[in-house]
Amino acid sequence: MMAHARQLMPSLDSQRTDRAWPTLERRAAMSLLSEQNVVMLGFGAIGHRLAELLAPFRVKITAVRRRPVGDENVAVVTEDKLTEALATADHVVNILPDNPATVGFVNAARLAAMNAGAIFYNVGRGTTVDQDALLAGVAIGATGRGVSGRHRARARCHRSIRYGPRRIATSLRTAPAGTRPSRSGWLSISSIISAGSERAKRCWIG
Repeated sequence: MMAHARQLMPSLDSQRTDRAWPTLERRAAMSLLSEQNVVMLGFGAIGHRLAELLAPFRVKITAVRRRPVGDENVAVVTEDKLTEALATADHVVNILPDNPATVGFVNAARLAAMNAGAIFYNVGRGTTVDQDALLAGVAIGATGRGVSGRHRARARCHRSIRYGPRRIATSLRTAPAGTRPSRSGWLSISSIISAGSERAKRCWIG
């Protein structure tokens, strides 16, 4: 999110291609995280930790849960309010697990409901996203700057999503090899934040 706010992705593209120096264009496209809305699809342990990491930046966070439990430290809405939440989102982070109720949860209708220019991050299970709809949304700019994500090995990322403009796609990286299981949940957030830094195969999936 910080990289997108500072326009680091398009700047990297310029550095690698035409070597342009569009200062005014980049400055005009920059944003302050304190003025942006983040919508989380799901709010388990990873969602809680991500909210903690975002707190210093004063972003507005809304979590979507089927059944709010009362321990959330962010605003919570249920699925019937999802379309309304997506319409105001600058960043949509999918953290959903794989189960019968979540397969294809991020579909064409929900992608189309996102605020123009929103960035979608898939760090949940690959089965929760309709990849054909996602590819179409990136191609026509329905999700604006694109999507960022991690697709589990058993639901491999569509090849067309892995390569192309406005996208960053990375292989599954829950935690470094040899890391203690108790730390992997915390380190997975580092993977989210650094998703574009390893081999930027860009799915702005982020």
